[in-house]
Parts: sequence; C-alpha cells; structure tokens
Amino acid sequence: MKPRRLLLAVGLAIAVLVALFFAIYPIFVIRPFRAQGPRELAVALVVFRWAPLATALCAAIAVIVALINWFRSRLTARVLYTSAALLVVAAAFLSRVNIYERMFHPVGAPSFIAASKAGLAANDMVLVVAENRASHAYPIREMGYHHVVNDWLGAVPIVATY
Repeated sequence: MKPRRLLLAVGLAIAVLVALFFAIYPIFVIRPFRAQGPRELAVALVVFRWAPLATALCAAIAVIVALINWFRSRLTARVLYTSAALLVVAAAFLSRVNIYERMFHPVGAPSFIAASKAGLAANDMVLVVAENRASHAYPIREMGYHHVVNDWLGAVPIVATY
C-alpha cells in the first residue's frame, strides 16, 4: 500500500473510532437503571456536549477520504471506504439524538386505582406526593420508564419526577 493511501486509511479508521466513541460513550454511561459515578457522569456529559461537533468533523473526514479513494480503488476497497463513511455519518446523526428522550415520554394524564387493586408486589417501591388530605402514589417501576408525570393533586398542578 502506498504511503498516501495508508495515511488516508489510518485517518479514516481514526475518524470511525472517534465518531463511535462520541456517539456511544454517553449512551452507555447515562443509560437508565445503572448507577453512574460522579466523574464518569461528568465525562459523559462533556462528551455528549461536544459530540455533534466532533462527529461532524469525523463525518467530513470520512466522506472526503471515501471520495478520494473511490476513483483509485478496487470494488472491495470502495465498499469498505463507503461503509466506513456511512458508519461515521450514522454516528454523527446518533450523537444529535437523545434516545432516552425518545424512549421515555411523560405521563400526561395518569389514572389511579386503590392500592389493594394496583397489583404491586410487597417489595415494590412507590413515589408518594401528599398535600393536606390528597395523595397520589406513583410506582417506581413505571416512573423508571416515564421519569415525569404531569398530574393534579386536588386543585394544584404538580410534576412528579424520578
């Protein structure tokens, strides 16, 4: 392999790895039902903040390298370069989407039943909001998927979050 092609291939490989890191690391660290350490979470949030810029640069590099090599390569190399460029472009797109916001939707109009009919296990935890004589309980099992409940407690609008 010629030194110029080798340099382009290494540049493409680095762009792929950097883009994948910026797209995947925050998702891996911030995923639900997993404890995060403070330093790990801080790093993930910084990576998440810079991911759109970093992955856009990586996508530009990957597309340029794929185009440069398109006319000088065989079919197998074209497929590899194009696949790598598409992977980086996909990572750039993924870095701009907060998948957890798409997965976890707030509960807009919750319904309530008596605790005896709720089907809760003895060890199920609930989040309880009580004011005067009104109270509502939200199962943590449900809150783990929705995280936010817009509700009314008596005549007072509330937002319960977990």
